[in-house]
Amino acid sequence: MKVTNMRVLQEIAESLENKRLIALRLNLFGFAMGGLFRIIDTWFLPVSGNSVLLVLQLVGAGLWLISLIQLLLIRSKINKDEKLKRLFNDELSAQNRLKTWKVGFVAVMVVQVVLILVSLFNNYNALMAVEITVYVALCAVLGASIVQEELLSITLFRMEIDKEKYEVWNWRTFSFFHWIINPGVGIVELIFGQRVPKVMLIDRMSEKPLMERTYIPCPHCETMHNNAMWSHKNKNVYRNWYGLYCPSCGEIIPCLSNVLTRIVRAVTYPLWFWRKDFLKEKWIEKQRLRSQDIDTAGTLYKEVNWTRMGLIFGTSMFAMMILFGLGFLHFFDNGKLKELLPTYTTWYITVNLIVSSLSGWAFAFLLKLILGMRGRRAKSDSQNQTA
Repeated sequence: MKVTNMRVLQEIAESLENKRLIALRLNLFGFAMGGLFRIIDTWFLPVSGNSVLLVLQLVGAGLWLISLIQLLLIRSKINKDEKLKRLFNDELSAQNRLKTWKVGFVAVMVVQVVLILVSLFNNYNALMAVEITVYVALCAVLGASIVQEELLSITLFRMEIDKEKYEVWNWRTFSFFHWIINPGVGIVELIFGQRVPKVMLIDRMSEKPLMERTYIPCPHCETMHNNAMWSHKNKNVYRNWYGLYCPSCGEIIPCLSNVLTRIVRAVTYPLWFWRKDFLKEKWIEKQRLRSQDIDTAGTLYKEVNWTRMGLIFGTSMFAMMILFGLGFLHFFDNGKLKELLPTYTTWYITVNLIVSSLSGWAFAFLLKLILGMRGRRAKSDSQNQTA
């Protein structure tokens, strides 16, 4: 594979980088899954050799092996072309690899401290300590490599941004990090297809509310899309399972993925991987039709029904807590669900109803407050008027 055109080189490199990120996530999940169930089966059960845990270990090992082969194939493609090889093996890439091993070293130190503290109260097998240490260290290295690859991807394939005018939001922003780790968000992402882009730009100088001075850049054509492009008014907030479709160039704007979403995709990957290209092409065609009548005019902030948003959040939280509570009773109370159900319904549902209602109200209130914040120019104007 010889690449001559710089534009083509960037496109091929970006495609390979995205594939490598997917393979790394699958590799981490497979290793973490297989290793965890092996440790549980070997050291924490009275009798080892549980058939269910053995199957889970084999599934994890299979995912790890498949993703490892994928990573080796991607590495082979990169090494065959000198320009791609230089692009992926620059000084920044070397620094990122060094950082991942530093994370592994820190993880080993932390595990050793924890094991020393545990040994003060309870004796444990030395081989178990070694296996747990190696397991945590390798999980930390794989996890750190994914984070570094994400940062490398943003660095290699990003557009030039005026940081004086725009504030850059990415996965390190608190609200974005919440989107990654919250399991409730994962359900919304999986079922409804609501997504958040990896990079958002906030206009510091605009007088508009935060919701209306937010822009989503397309890394492919460098178009700055108004946040209103994906809104309830345009009926395209949902069904964005593959990312946000850019109507300017027809490419997909990369989005964040929730932890729960990644786990479900990794587990179910053998069921749908053979149809993924067909499904993606079909989805792109539908998105192309939906994006023909996009309206970005109007005051997006005033059109939001905050009460409905709070009700949806509170209802979703209530349903999740009830289901998790039923599952907890079933698995950890020796299956005595029928005996405990009357007590469960009298206090647990009541408490959750109150908590969910308050959480829904607080969520809508805070979201309205945050998304209504105005830019620097609006603040300076109000200060001048006061003076």
